[in-house]
Amino acid sequence: MLAVDLRNPHQHLTKVGFKKKCDFYAQQFVKFPDVGQFHSYAELLHAALLESDPGVSHFIPQPYQFGKRRNGYKPDCFYLKNGQRFLVELRPEKRVQKSEEKLAPIIAQCARYKVQFNVISNESILVQETHARNWLDIVRYLVQWQDYSTEQYEQELLHELIDINTVTLGEVIQERQSRYSHLLELALYRLAHRGLVQIQCEDSPLNFETRIVSL
Repeated sequence: MLAVDLRNPHQHLTKVGFKKKCDFYAQQFVKFPDVGQFHSYAELLHAALLESDPGVSHFIPQPYQFGKRRNGYKPDCFYLKNGQRFLVELRPEKRVQKSEEKLAPIIAQCARYKVQFNVISNESILVQETHARNWLDIVRYLVQWQDYSTEQYEQELLHELIDINTVTLGEVIQERQSRYSHLLELALYRLAHRGLVQIQCEDSPLNFETRIVSL
């Protein structure tokens, strides 16, 4: 039997000493509203990519502790997507197969609980770095302005996109009164976060030329 309750994922905080030994990051997200702890740059980017996927409702970094506390194993991330539960472990490409073999008992037992366990390469995440870093910026904006209401601006933007299908970020922000530009930008990011519009930012940094497409 598993040594953990798979029904209750929660972040297992990183000890202070280990933070100094790994490539450590801490970041507040929307789908994980607490401060998430990440043990590598790839883990941080992976969380940003989860934020960009409207099918993902929430995620939890370092969600379980398998085995004894001192020598136990913590998967990198749990997330829920379209009702399906996933566990993810990130490893360098050359170590993916060995990690799958080593974790086979845990992977098999997770499957019995209808939790899909995937070992993915750091490289598969890093190749999406531009998209992920753009979404890190978007998430930070969403967190910073989370207490502001934008329902009116969201409806205006949706109606505008129904008529013309696509605009640029600059057209959304620059053509309005400057004192409302931050709320328009916030409204746009909220719509994208919910999957109602698409921000085409996979290949270049966010800028005024970034295109916004109606879905």
